[in-house]
Amino acid sequence: MRTFRALLLTLVLGPMFCPAPGLAADLPAIKARGHLIAATSGNLPPVTFLNDKNELTGYDIEVGQFVAKHLGVKLDLVRLDWKGILPGLQTGRFDVVFSNVNITPERKETFDYSIPYSRSAVVVVAKGNVTDINGPTDLKGRMVGAISGGMDGEIPAKAIEKEHGAFKSFKGYAGYAEMFADMEIGRIEAAVAPDTAAANFIKDKPGVARIVADAEGLAPTQGEDRRGHPRDAQGRSARPLGQAVLRPRQVQRPAHRPGALTYSSTRSSTGRLDRR
Repeated sequence: MRTFRALLLTLVLGPMFCPAPGLAADLPAIKARGHLIAATSGNLPPVTFLNDKNELTGYDIEVGQFVAKHLGVKLDLVRLDWKGILPGLQTGRFDVVFSNVNITPERKETFDYSIPYSRSAVVVVAKGNVTDINGPTDLKGRMVGAISGGMDGEIPAKAIEKEHGAFKSFKGYAGYAEMFADMEIGRIEAAVAPDTAAANFIKDKPGVARIVADAEGLAPTQGEDRRGHPRDAQGRSARPLGQAVLRPRQVQRPAHRPGALTYSSTRSSTGRLDRR
């Protein structure tokens, strides 16, 4: 079962690509127009979400702001549901995506990524007062939710259902806020989600939910996960997960030229970016 995810945020801009009709602009064109057009969902805390002032924030947004500043251009954020983000990138509606995107071999055939700058693990999250869900094998016959179409949501959830038995019901969500709100009021008993989103919700609503295992069925403990990836002190798999996606890959790519931008960061315990 494929259970790990990648946060999508890569930036190796213009010089890595050849311009092509219908595709996003290359780096010289972006600089000439004076703004970088970036897509984000705005409903995936702590990655990208709206604050109390209805402003987009989150560590992916911070990455986007840093990149735009480095390029000397403005950042224009386009907010839309996840299902429209990669198709929009592919058709040239925007230049880059900052929205917690998973890295997959299939997507790497179409898009270019930055170097990974975030890590996460797919976990099973149970409602706090549901004590008989302790891993993916316990989701049979239960009300389960996940992000629609997500490599860290619906896709591993459906794999769990196929392997361990049918859920009582499954509900797909556009964002974490709606999903965890439904968990809080009992519309779902469990969710399949990245540990970053789950931990953010548990921090804000102590006792409402608990992380019971990763999606492979392992309880959160130190050591290694089933595939031998190391875990941190909180039991999270230290698998490289995230990058940022630029735009569709060209069939022929020129050699890398000076001026391409790469960006690497890690998230501190406070959730702020540590830039390296």
